[in-house]
Amino acid sequence: MYAQQPPTPPRVDPAELRPGRAGYWAGGLAIVLGGIAGIVLFVFFIARAVALPDLAVEVPGSGEGAFSHTPGTETAIVALYSTSALGSPDDCGLVAPAGEPVGFSDPGFTHETAEWTLVGAASPQESGEYTLVCEGARDASYAVAAVPADFGMAGDIAGALAAFFLIPLAGLALGLILIITTAVRRGKHRKRLIAERGGYPYRG
Repeated sequence: MYAQQPPTPPRVDPAELRPGRAGYWAGGLAIVLGGIAGIVLFVFFIARAVALPDLAVEVPGSGEGAFSHTPGTETAIVALYSTSALGSPDDCGLVAPAGEPVGFSDPGFTHETAEWTLVGAASPQESGEYTLVCEGARDASYAVAAVPADFGMAGDIAGALAAFFLIPLAGLALGLILIITTAVRRGKHRKRLIAERGGYPYRG
């Protein structure tokens, strides 16, 4: 006596399942776009962190130039740049609006671009017109720029790190949610169709 074979489960074409496969594509796209956006913003913030700030005035090795300065959150420091890597804070000085001299000191870190090197920093407290006076190398130029106390780098570096880690993670989380939700809903729909075609109750 042969054992009775169980009936073959009703066939369900994957094209019948709802929702469609768009959720898989949307989830994959969210993951990819999150990674791309994170990399693009990381590069943007790093480039801005190392970019040369707007120069207020530029003078030759021995010369002077006037510029206006108003101390504030975004202009707390007057940074001294030189086209010579051998420049020093002693090469230049500032004359405040009231005529008092303001010296430059060692900035405590380096910042270099293709042409300019950070060589000094000062914190003038008076608003008005200043004069940059330099007696440096003849083959060098000097310039000053008003920058935040942290030279604007802390915020940009924090933004770069957030972009590199948080945005891709957010894209990954969103993508996985879309993919898993789509898979679960399609699986439930498949079970319901099989139950309906097999003639037995569906228990979702």
